[in-house]
Amino acid sequence: MVKIRVSHKFRKRTVELDVPEELLIKAEKGYRSPIYRIFEMYLAECNYSRKNLQAQSIKFQRIEPSFNTIKSQSFAHRTDKFSACNKENCLFCEAGHFERCPNNLHRY
Repeated sequence: MVKIRVSHKFRKRTVELDVPEELLIKAEKGYRSPIYRIFEMYLAECNYSRKNLQAQSIKFQRIEPSFNTIKSQSFAHRTDKFSACNKENCLFCEAGHFERCPNNLHRY
């Protein structure tokens, strides 16, 4: 079990959850079902209803107990039509050259 800090883009509440390591690894890679499971855990912990909230708008951070550091992960770059890149820190996308990025999923 790994501790993570979860928040949503359109909600103010931030909670800490314990999730399995396998689930977190798959969610960090961008798979939808683990992200949705973390989203459901967040909703249950906060007593929120789903309504118009999207699972892709969650932000979660891995809390490393050994170094007391936080590793952030956000999925805004995966749902954006212009910069749908597989890599987190892509040189092309950071420079704003989305159409020339070799990793871009929505090339023109």
